[in-house]
Amino acid sequence: MGALFAHGIIPGSRLLIETGDVVFIFITSLIVADIIMLILGFLMIKVSVNILKIPSYYLGPIIMLLCVIGSYSSRNSMFDVAVMAGGGIIAFLGSKAGLDSGPLALGIVLGAIMEEALGVSLIMSQAAGSIFSFFFLRPLCILFIILSILSSLTPIILPRIRKNK
Repeated sequence: MGALFAHGIIPGSRLLIETGDVVFIFITSLIVADIIMLILGFLMIKVSVNILKIPSYYLGPIIMLLCVIGSYSSRNSMFDVAVMAGGGIIAFLGSKAGLDSGPLALGIVLGAIMEEALGVSLIMSQAAGSIFSFFFLRPLCILFIILSILSSLTPIILPRIRKNK
């Protein structure tokens, strides 16, 4: 998005109408990149299998080093490294307790984005007049609420359905 803004192109609903040629260049380049990656994937598969043969006592420190470098380089902050280490410790303890670490990683990665989106949504809801109607009474919101409830009840309902068959 930064590159688009730098060239005076505003992303949004009118992107195809105003700068369709640029969008189609993006789409074409993505298709070409996918084809190249497919070819490289087929060519590199035999070489890549050798990574599985590397002992974990070599891979562990390398992965840890890359994680520290990646978390520090995102914002040049040791706080990010501390969050990474804390998240790793919590994920490790959670895995020992039988919990999945996926939601933790998703929360860390998407937390800032969701917080910003919530702030924008709250400002929009105040402009619309009612926070309740803005978040709970629009058709798309109702659909997502229903889907969330159904997905939460699935672990309870599915065993009963399988038991009755």
